[in-house]
Amino acid sequence: MKKLGLLAISLSVLASATSFGIYDPTWERPVQRAGLNEAFTHEAFEYPVASELTLHKRDGQRKATVFSLTEDTGIRCVMAPCPSFKTSLFQIVGVRRVDRLRVEYKAVELPRVEDNGKIVNGGRSLDVVDFAGFQQQWNVRVRGIEGRSRNYVGYPEAVVTIQSLEAGE
Repeated sequence: MKKLGLLAISLSVLASATSFGIYDPTWERPVQRAGLNEAFTHEAFEYPVASELTLHKRDGQRKATVFSLTEDTGIRCVMAPCPSFKTSLFQIVGVRRVDRLRVEYKAVELPRVEDNGKIVNGGRSLDVVDFAGFQQQWNVRVRGIEGRSRNYVGYPEAVVTIQSLEAGE
């Protein structure tokens, strides 16, 4: 009987420790992710090229907080380390529901630390129009510091995490 009680206590401690890892108020949890294809281009091809956009929501918040944009740098080499992709974070600063099927997001790039320790100020902005029709679609515009912009289109899918499974999402 003593062993059974000890087993029950051990299991409850283990269960509470693992459930504690599900919620972290500092984590920007991925909610939706879309592969991106360049659209509406009339300019010469140049790197970096956006390849994936992910919408994040901080644990405990009701609304989305950040987009992360993964870009192909065009760097290819034989020996590692060779960063072929870079990820930039964009803080959502505005959300506007245009109508029943369309939501517009405005976001600004956050400063990031590069591999060499150099801090790079963002300066770019991100506009995302979320169409929720027959098939959900994101129209994305990345605006650079010098005023140039690139347009992309993607079809987001839900990102499954432990918390989304626990919540039944």
